[in-house]
Amino acid sequence: MNSIFQTQVSFYPSGVNGGGGIKKVSLADCLLSSKWRDVVNTIRAEPDEAEQKKMKSQLPCFTPSGLFTGKKACDLVEHSGFISLDLDEKDNRECADFRELKRLIKECPNVTYCGLSVRGKGYVCLVPIADPQKHRDYFRALCADFAACGLKVDSSGADVSRKRFVSYDPEPYINTAAAPYDHVLPCEDRPEARKMANVFSGVPAMEGQLAECISRWAEKTEKDITGGYPQWFEILCALASTFGEDGRDYAHRISQYGDYDPGETDRQYTECLEHGGYNYTFATFLYYARKGMGDEEYGRVRAALDFEDIIFNDKEQ
Repeated sequence: MNSIFQTQVSFYPSGVNGGGGIKKVSLADCLLSSKWRDVVNTIRAEPDEAEQKKMKSQLPCFTPSGLFTGKKACDLVEHSGFISLDLDEKDNRECADFRELKRLIKECPNVTYCGLSVRGKGYVCLVPIADPQKHRDYFRALCADFAACGLKVDSSGADVSRKRFVSYDPEPYINTAAAPYDHVLPCEDRPEARKMANVFSGVPAMEGQLAECISRWAEKTEKDITGGYPQWFEILCALASTFGEDGRDYAHRISQYGDYDPGETDRQYTECLEHGGYNYTFATFLYYARKGMGDEEYGRVRAALDFEDIIFNDKEQ
């Protein structure tokens, strides 16, 4: 098989939340091996969905986008040069040709792999990218491209440390000559621009600036401000009620330093959105941010509200 599938990635033998250390394996070991065939077929044959999910959670997993020393985005050592896209059947019920995705995906010159997910009800696509530094921007543009084709991509893939369970597909789509993806959305289409534009649609600019500063502070310090589940839930509700869909990015960014599960974060945020944030307000987010950051750090961010001074100058020191 072409050398692109010999790219090294991190492998977690004990699954997403288990121990067992981290190993280096090739993408071929995770995507093209028949080693997982029997256990995956057993999972697909299980009629009880809850049991299916339980069995799936016990599978090993890997990080398609690179090598890591831990389980968080900040632990990235080397990017693989690939972005992994999840397309779930439950999110694409209106797509009449969803079951034919592997056959149709050949029309996309940037997809190097497309195969069935563990439960056989979705697909994983692997896309080579031109510049790993633009991982998140490329992901957003890919989501827009797929949406234009009537397909919804799971948003958790924006996280470079996103883990995939091993799976098995006897007939995956493979294109070893796939062109590296090198497209980003125009500035006005990016979530950051929409957040700044919220001042014209009812969301004060100060709230967007504070959320951005606090998210960057969390990324810079690698500290968790989400606490336990009740606190995390209230924070997500506050973001959902304040920013709507645009708050999802903040939710992932501040959640990644706790007991982070991208899929669960997405699911919980969607629930918060569907219920209008359960009447939580931005004040709730600020309360927990201050509690997690400490008065001095929170006060510095709150007083300055100057991205360059707060974030970028500190990184250069």
